[in-house]
Amino acid sequence: MAAANPRVVNTRATADGRATLAAYRLLTGRRARGREVVGVLEELNDEESAAYQALMRVVFALPRAITADITPACGVGLSDYMALDLLSRAPGRQLRMTELAAACGVSLSGISRIMSRLDREGLTRREGSPEDGRGTFAVLTDAGQASRDQTYPLHLATVRRYLFEHLGACDLDRFTAVMESIADALLAGGAARSDRRGRPAPAEAALIGEISVRP
Repeated sequence: MAAANPRVVNTRATADGRATLAAYRLLTGRRARGREVVGVLEELNDEESAAYQALMRVVFALPRAITADITPACGVGLSDYMALDLLSRAPGRQLRMTELAAACGVSLSGISRIMSRLDREGLTRREGSPEDGRGTFAVLTDAGQASRDQTYPLHLATVRRYLFEHLGACDLDRFTAVMESIADALLAGGAARSDRRGRPAPAEAALIGEISVRP
């Protein structure tokens, strides 16, 4: 049951209180002005807290479980397979790098690192745009299609086992809409971004294989 009277947290900090300034910006959508900032945060109620904790467990555990199953058998990681699968479904087996990055939920730096790995294996290649010569397309090769097709049955089995068997009678249309809304908001807010040196952020690095996600 939700708490009847959710508590609020009053935060007060000077301009060097980085956490409070960050919270202020999230709440208001603007940077703090002046030296002192006061923000009011409503604590999560019991239902919200349980939902958030459950989601975070899935966020961390699901990619690890899928990777642990498909990598030893098929030689590709989850981020690699996602890129291969998306390209295999695209017209002409190709997508602009920006489109592929958005579909994978990673930054341009992140998708470049994934593509570099796939390019080395001969599974993909990159080509200039035939329209303006400025954009870059990610293209799936025949070897990449074969790798995707080899991995597909095992990936399908893991997704059904670890995800859909537990959703039961859940409204999948509503579930998808909520997940897409969250993902769109995160990406619009710059969640998939690189640091000043062009390296993926740590959480993204784990997804794309810069940091091991195996159990």
